[in-house]
Amino acid sequence: RYPDIVASTTGLNVFLFFSIAFLSGSLADRLQRAGARLERASNEIADLQAFNQHVIDSLASGLATTDRQGRILTFNRAAEAITGHPAFSVVGRRLEEVLELPPNVANELGHLSDPSRGRRVETSYRTGDGRQIDLGFTATPLQTPGGNAGLLFAFQDVTDIKKFERDARLRQRL
Repeated sequence: RYPDIVASTTGLNVFLFFSIAFLSGSLADRLQRAGARLERASNEIADLQAFNQHVIDSLASGLATTDRQGRILTFNRAAEAITGHPAFSVVGRRLEEVLELPPNVANELGHLSDPSRGRRVETSYRTGDGRQIDLGFTATPLQTPGGNAGLLFAFQDVTDIKKFERDARLRQRL
């Protein structure tokens, strides 16, 4: 009887050992495949982020986004060129301070809620390098699945257009 008990216990232990080895191998294989999928997904996300940043930096219009408190989160290359301010010096500051918006315009922009309708504003602006330009911008709410996340500002230097309009009005009067 003792040899039978030893043999069955040994057989059971060997079976359990191989079962655990098989399960461990299976789990390790699944973990390795999941890691590879995660790495591919991470690379795809990084590629999409780089592509999105390239698109934003390739825009001819200035583009800035703010959080709900009006602090600048992003500021593209065209925004830097138009305003004369590098992005690192404006990120975190309030947009109405950077764009020198009149208080009534800043207050009105803070109450935008309809994502399908933006607010177009033209204002005089002194750039970081001291030039006086006419700045035209559109502000729209930045919507995410969680709701309003801030504002999106697209802006251009409209100095030449405004000068052309003034000259055209003058010629028309003459």
